Amino acid sequence: MPSRFFVKTDLYGITRERVEEQYNIIDRDCLSFWLYFRRKTGLEFGGSAIDVFWMSKDRGDRGGLTPYIPYRALTKAIKTVLNDTAATCRAHALPPDKYIDEAAALLLSHLIDKVYAEMVRLECRLRKIAHQGTAFREWEVKEGTRKLSRYVREQADAAKLLGNVHVAPQRQPNALGQMIETAGRDRRATKKPSVKDRFTFGPGQVLFDGKDLELPSDAPVAMLKNLVDNFGRVVPYTDFDPHYTSATPGTVHKCKREIVKSFAKHKVPCEITFKTGVGYFIRRCTSAAKRKKRVRRK
Repeated sequence: MPSRFFVKTDLYGITRERVEEQYNIIDRDCLSFWLYFRRKTGLEFGGSAIDVFWMSKDRGDRGGLTPYIPYRALTKAIKTVLNDTAATCRAHALPPDKYIDEAAALLLSHLIDKVYAEMVRLECRLRKIAHQGTAFREWEVKEGTRKLSRYVREQADAAKLLGNVHVAPQRQPNALGQMIETAGRDRRATKKPSVKDRFTFGPGQVLFDGKDLELPSDAPVAMLKNLVDNFGRVVPYTDFDPHYTSATPGTVHKCKREIVKSFAKHKVPCEITFKTGVGYFIRRCTSAAKRKKRVRRK
């Protein structure tokens, strides 16, 4: 049977949080219902209700009587915590035995024992009798702990096997496979830069593919840099000139015309367009041939 006593490992905090999270789920989904049993059903907590609370023939092993407890929820929680611990060990190449043993001990003390204690407390509260500890339901607590402890042990043994790291030997590629892989790497390495990356900005100068675009002043250079930095996004007119208004556009439209003229002269595959009343944006332009082909398809 797994022990409730263990030496804390460096994963103790994580494992305890996992166990407490599973307890909170069981408390919310399976135990808290009984606090509102009378209000929801109109029945007193007694007789057959107590039998349902503590005993069930359809849960447990071989159809025999077993303390009810939320059996399926508990077994699911046990598997979840142990499998998560095994996955952590596997991912970080940790020896799983001590971490799985720690998780098993926490499941016994911080999940199974807590669920039984809460069930005893709930019954005493609902029946309005003095709380007498787990001795009040000695057989139920003892029998349920025995069966679930055995389940924890079985799942812990399986988790230790899953937690071991097994590295499969790597298959050596043949000569043709190596050539294909190398060609693929070379193709990715020589991938053409995007249009945006082909612009280079210097003091009062803009280069595209290393060629000077010959913009006449600093104003269009600054405007083009702002557009390229926000490639594909609208830049408000006021970002170019804080005093811009539709009635007094100032130098904004003039700078745009200078950039468009330079693009045409140096065959830069970009166009500057606008969003009415908002601002300009730059994008990769579509060639006339492609536009004609689309029209023809329609």
